[in-house]
Amino acid sequence: MKKPLAALGLLGVYLVGQGASVALTGRRTDRDGTEASRSEFARLPTPDWAPPAPIYGIVWSGLAVTSSAAAWRVVSKGSTPDGLTPQAQRAMAWWVAATLPRSAYTPLAFGERKLWAATADAGLLAATWAGFALAASRVDRKAAALALPELAWTSFATVLSAATARNEQRS
Repeated sequence: MKKPLAALGLLGVYLVGQGASVALTGRRTDRDGTEASRSEFARLPTPDWAPPAPIYGIVWSGLAVTSSAAAWRVVSKGSTPDGLTPQAQRAMAWWVAATLPRSAYTPLAFGERKLWAATADAGLLAATWAGFALAASRVDRKAAALALPELAWTSFATVLSAATARNEQRS
């Protein structure tokens, strides 16, 4: 009974974080009816090596699955009749901490167009995700392996965000 409730709780935390991101950015449309964040993204001075725009939604959707699966494995493997082990509690504290920077990037980059702040946020997300991966490895190796795609992507996203902010500063 506790494990299904824990899974629902994890999903709830994730959804609240993502909902906050959307709410803080706001659903705006440009004069031509295009969603503002899409047209704002198209106007960003991204480097030549940036992936095409459709890739981001695909990647983040996949990462939502691996992130949730990693957390589920930590909760499953770290559960005792009395609750979570201290190692699992530490890992899950990192996972929950990652929801804040994960949810802040979009409002910073697109809502307020503060690209250096968004870059710092991406770096914070990569760091918290590294903390989760390390803590998860002490509970379950497969959970740690499931954390690696998000760690890789958020590290890449930090470099990409910095290059974009630098390009905007130069223009």
